[in-house]
Amino acid sequence: MDKQPQYEFSAALLIDDSETDNFLNSIILRNNNICDVIYTATNVDLALRLFQALSPVTRPQLILLDMELPEKNGFNFIEAFEKLPKDITEGIKISIVSAHLQRHEWLFPLRNQHKHPYIFKVIEKPLTFEKLMH
Repeated sequence: MDKQPQYEFSAALLIDDSETDNFLNSIILRNNNICDVIYTATNVDLALRLFQALSPVTRPQLILLDMELPEKNGFNFIEAFEKLPKDITEGIKISIVSAHLQRHEWLFPLRNQHKHPYIFKVIEKPLTFEKLMH
């Protein structure tokens, strides 16, 4: 009898304007048993609508957030996320994923665990299992 894999998170939300990155990141998450249910959004407004529409059972526990998005950026998402009711955001972990960490000093305040306790990691692209989980 085959055992069902145990996942780190019940679901994830990938927020990136690159559908290719969303696809590749979903493969990394599934192949490494990080999560099986994966939602994707290519902009902040879509991500927020999707996140709020999901029930507590299906809501993602992990969010991979690209900071460089068209129209509204990752900071806009974080700002809106912080305004959501605590019962919706409690226990959610956000991993910031960016191709330009070295160029963006503005990311450093996000590493402050006291101000932003839901920020799990700040990761430079490309995403790997090792970068996310270690």
